[in-house]
Amino acid sequence: MVTVKEKIFNQYDIRGKFPDEINEESSQLIGAGLVEFLKKEKLESDIIVGHDARLSSPDLSRSIIDGICRQGFNVINIGLCTTDCASFASGYLNLPAVMVTASHNPKEYNGFKFYLAGAKILDFKNGLLDIKNIINGNIDSSEIVGRVEIKNIHSEYIKYLQGFVDSKELKPLKIVVDVGNGAVAPFAEELFKSLPFEVVKLNFNMDGNFPGRGPNPTIHGVLDELKKKVLEYSASIGVAFDADGDRVVFVDDEAYNIPPSIIASWILESSFGANVKIIYDARQVKLIEEVVGRLKMVGIREYSGRSIIKRRMENDDADFAVEQSCHYYFKDAYYSDSGLIALLYVLKHLSLKYPTSASALAMPWRKEWVGFEENIVAKGQLDEKIKKIIEKYVTPTSSCKVLDSADRLILDCGDWYLNLRASNTEPVFRLNIEAKQWALLEEKMSEIKMVVF
Repeated sequence: MVTVKEKIFNQYDIRGKFPDEINEESSQLIGAGLVEFLKKEKLESDIIVGHDARLSSPDLSRSIIDGICRQGFNVINIGLCTTDCASFASGYLNLPAVMVTASHNPKEYNGFKFYLAGAKILDFKNGLLDIKNIINGNIDSSEIVGRVEIKNIHSEYIKYLQGFVDSKELKPLKIVVDVGNGAVAPFAEELFKSLPFEVVKLNFNMDGNFPGRGPNPTIHGVLDELKKKVLEYSASIGVAFDADGDRVVFVDDEAYNIPPSIIASWILESSFGANVKIIYDARQVKLIEEVVGRLKMVGIREYSGRSIIKRRMENDDADFAVEQSCHYYFKDAYYSDSGLIALLYVLKHLSLKYPTSASALAMPWRKEWVGFEENIVAKGQLDEKIKKIIEKYVTPTSSCKVLDSADRLILDCGDWYLNLRASNTEPVFRLNIEAKQWALLEEKMSEIKMVVF
């Protein structure tokens, strides 16, 4: 009897190692479970299925399609795509969607992200738990077998992306783009044909082994080649995407990483007016709160996580959101995150500020706050680590205040700020610190690691 391992169900999506934890048999069951959930909720419709460039993605795509069709639902197969293309398809066609991807996880992983019609989030809170329970029960087979329609949505998606900027406003900037051998490659190729930029391409050959710098551009040291090319070609900016295109990292013309809060400030300044509503995650807040205050916008602090941020955007009708994990969300992208849209807005900002360099534009903000995130292998209990940090820093004579200590620690100490939580998608603790000076940040990072890790 085929079973689905419980550990692959996460708060936001399904992820596990292929083929030990996720394989063709389990993905077929997941497809069947999705259909039965939609039937139960009276949400019968065709289902969109897309997949990234991982080696196992085509097989998992075929098997989840088979599971969907065996339960009587039709499938619109959009084939190879990015996660933001899948969410676009769900919104554009107003249909539920499945994206076969493990996002930035290592090559041996794969999984599924889910959307309800209109690119609405589907996670543990509103359906993923039900799907899990349905799979663990008995699923009756359908007498009707669904059909599969092959649909190429690439041209509609590229046209949609082009609508986010006016090409007449753009300068012929030189940029270095690293897609990490992932699914962004064909979309970036097509998009840049209509734009005036000189593009230096890195790792544009799609390869699910990710032989270039790996699927995750936020790991320390993996962008060394990108930074080298930025300096070698005297580029205005460098950009790196993760494997499925929903995460994007920027480096300036001097090859320094640009924090997401600064990228957010550029996007907001050039493309949004005053009084717009902005969601930002609680990992690093000091700099983004400075940005929101100066630009006279409405800022809302929220816990981190794709479905948490997206749902808050949907509920509050927010215009934009930023996570310190290099995710940028847009109301006009069905409240979804998109690396390519973020890139277009950044290039618009640099064009409007031309000839001022990216490093010069970033410098005033860099003087305000500096931040850093370190992922630490999860050993021991999080609540024990929270207790130790509070005992050390929250004293009668200190300025430190605990803002949250339930399932994470948020500590505000005036000139430095801490956020410690367990990852929902990886076996690590995420330690974030912001400080007024880099020396203070390094001091506190070292102290805390000594105390609890």
